[in-house]
Amino acid sequence: MVDVTKHNFSDIFPKIEYAIKAADFISIDTEFTGLCYSDACKPSLFDSSKQRYTKLKRSVENFTLCQIGLTTFKGSVSEN
Repeated sequence: MVDVTKHNFSDIFPKIEYAIKAADFISIDTEFTGLCYSDACKPSLFDSSKQRYTKLKRSVENFTLCQIGLTTFKGSVSEN
Protein backbone atom coordinates (compact mmCIF):
# COMPACT_ATOMS: atom_id res chain seq x y z
CA MET A 1 0.00 0.00 0.00
CA VAL A 2 1.26 3.45 -0.91
CA ASP A 3 -0.01 6.87 0.06
CA VAL A 4 0.01 9.04 -3.04
CA THR A 5 -0.01 12.76 -2.43
CA LYS A 6 0.67 15.88 -4.46
CA HIS A 7 4.24 15.66 -3.19
CA ASN A 8 5.02 12.19 -4.57
CA PHE A 9 2.47 11.80 -7.38
CA SER A 10 4.87 12.45 -10.27
CA ASP A 11 7.37 9.93 -8.88
CA ILE A 12 4.78 7.21 -8.30
CA PHE A 13 2.57 7.73 -11.36
CA PRO A 14 4.68 5.58 -13.74
CA LYS A 15 4.34 2.64 -11.32
CA ILE A 16 0.57 3.18 -11.09
CA GLU A 17 0.27 3.35 -14.87
CA TYR A 18 2.30 0.16 -15.30
CA ALA A 19 0.26 -1.69 -12.64
CA ILE A 20 -3.00 -0.70 -14.35
CA LYS A 21 -1.79 -1.75 -17.81
CA ALA A 22 -0.47 -5.08 -16.49
CA ALA A 23 -3.54 -5.87 -14.37
CA ASP A 24 -6.12 -8.52 -15.16
CA PHE A 25 -8.63 -6.30 -13.43
CA ILE A 26 -8.72 -3.26 -11.18
CA SER A 27 -10.94 -2.04 -8.38
CA ILE A 28 -11.65 1.60 -7.57
CA ASP A 29 -12.99 2.85 -4.25
CA THR A 30 -14.01 6.45 -3.63
CA GLU A 31 -14.52 8.45 -0.47
CA PHE A 32 -16.65 11.58 -0.35
CA THR A 33 -17.02 14.36 2.21
CA GLY A 34 -20.50 13.18 3.18
CA LEU A 35 -23.43 10.86 2.53
CA CYS A 36 -26.99 11.49 1.51
CA TYR A 37 -29.21 11.13 4.55
CA SER A 38 -32.67 11.00 2.95
CA ASP A 39 -34.66 7.87 2.12
CA ALA A 40 -34.59 8.94 -1.55
CA CYS A 41 -30.88 8.00 -1.67
CA LYS A 42 -30.99 4.69 0.17
CA PRO A 43 -30.63 1.65 -2.11
CA SER A 44 -33.07 -1.23 -1.81
CA LEU A 45 -32.60 -4.92 -2.58
CA PHE A 46 -35.47 -4.54 -5.04
CA ASP A 47 -33.97 -1.64 -7.03
CA SER A 48 -33.10 -2.16 -10.67
CA SER A 49 -29.53 -1.39 -11.73
CA LYS A 50 -30.69 1.96 -13.11
CA GLN A 51 -32.54 2.85 -9.87
CA ARG A 52 -29.54 1.90 -7.73
CA TYR A 53 -27.17 3.95 -9.90
CA THR A 54 -29.50 6.96 -9.77
CA LYS A 55 -29.76 6.76 -5.97
CA LEU A 56 -26.01 6.39 -5.48
CA LYS A 57 -25.36 9.26 -7.89
CA ARG A 58 -27.85 11.44 -6.02
CA SER A 59 -26.16 10.46 -2.77
CA VAL A 60 -22.75 11.85 -3.76
CA GLU A 61 -23.44 14.64 -6.24
CA ASN A 62 -23.56 17.29 -3.50
CA PHE A 63 -20.29 16.21 -1.91
CA THR A 64 -16.62 16.46 -2.84
CA LEU A 65 -14.48 13.49 -3.78
CA CYS A 66 -11.68 13.51 -1.21
CA GLN A 67 -9.92 10.15 -1.65
CA ILE A 68 -9.54 7.43 -4.26
CA GLY A 69 -8.43 3.88 -3.60
CA LEU A 70 -7.03 1.79 -6.44
CA THR A 71 -6.28 -1.92 -6.38
CA THR A 72 -4.74 -3.79 -9.28
CA PHE A 73 -4.89 -7.57 -9.57
CA LYS A 74 -2.70 -9.82 -11.66
CA GLY A 75 -3.48 -13.52 -11.55
CA SER A 76 -0.79 -16.16 -11.45
CA VAL A 77 -0.68 -19.77 -12.50
CA SER A 78 0.08 -22.16 -9.67
CA GLU A 79 0.78 -25.86 -9.62
CA ASN A 80 -2.02 -26.49 -7.14
